[in-house]
Amino acid sequence: MKKTSILLTFFLLHCFFSMAQPCIQPGSLVSVRNISTEKFEYIVFKFLKPHSDKGILSAGTDELFPFNKGKKNSYHKIVFNNVPHLCYNKLNINIKKGKLLDLKVQQKTDNMVSYVFELAPGAKITGHYVKQQQDLYYVKIRIE
Repeated sequence: MKKTSILLTFFLLHCFFSMAQPCIQPGSLVSVRNISTEKFEYIVFKFLKPHSDKGILSAGTDELFPFNKGKKNSYHKIVFNNVPHLCYNKLNINIKKGKLLDLKVQQKTDNMVSYVFELAPGAKITGHYVKQQQDLYYVKIRIE
């Protein structure tokens, strides 16, 4: 009985640590959120270092958001390569009546993740840059 409980304890500990381990792997995407200031809005992707992909940002058509056909909004896509894991349960996006109207995960494969987002009429992307801080790597998209 004692031997069985020891084996069960080791098995449970192994299961617990193997589930938690992916989110400490370099390059994992820790969070996605948006920030608003008086003048700008930002979409912020936070990765664990080392991560060297700024993402491939491109404009798209309303096909990215098929339910919004005919609207005068602009549509964009960003693709990140070499992302082993997504370490969040949901997007931390607070959509108000601002410039960013929607943001969704479009696709996730083994090492790639892509997001699509919709901007209000007249809103435009004015910055796409990287900030590194301690063990984190931030990719920011500035919307004006």
